[in-house]
Amino acid sequence: MSDQKQYFYLKVHACTNPEYNGRYLRYTGSGHADIVLTPDHPKFIKFYLEDEKLMASFKDKVFGFCMSVDHDEGGEDHAGTRLYKVEIFENRADIGFSFGPDKEQLLRWRVIVAVQKPTDSQKATSQWKSWACRENPADMYKGYPQLYWTTEDVSEDWSDGIEKLEIIAEYL
Repeated sequence: MSDQKQYFYLKVHACTNPEYNGRYLRYTGSGHADIVLTPDHPKFIKFYLEDEKLMASFKDKVFGFCMSVDHDEGGEDHAGTRLYKVEIFENRADIGFSFGPDKEQLLRWRVIVAVQKPTDSQKATSQWKSWACRENPADMYKGYPQLYWTTEDVSEDWSDGIEKLEIIAEYL
């Protein structure tokens, strides 16, 4: 029986900083679970959707997108912007991923997050709103911006170095 999966790279379709348009999402490896934006497509990992899980494969290994929801702290605060890390781990994956019905078929994540200690700008329950990248995180990998997600609407109040992204699949 043949492998019927549709493989693709994940690519930035649009960004509030046009410098990142057309960049690819890559797993850093090297002991990091982070996903970063790079000018070149991944060399080894191909993505696919399976049962609403965003998976990646390399040889006989399987990895999955994990949305790193820290329920107790409610994400990371960066100059007033609440961000949640997107990571990739072997043999794990969160559910709720799909490509939207819009013309561009943007990557979406269907989830509701229970925030234990909401700030004034948060509700006790928040939903995924958008993807974001952050320049210069503390654990930055080789100078590449890192992928996050947020429960906040994009506004002009977002701090410098945080950009809103739209992500699409580039099918192989």
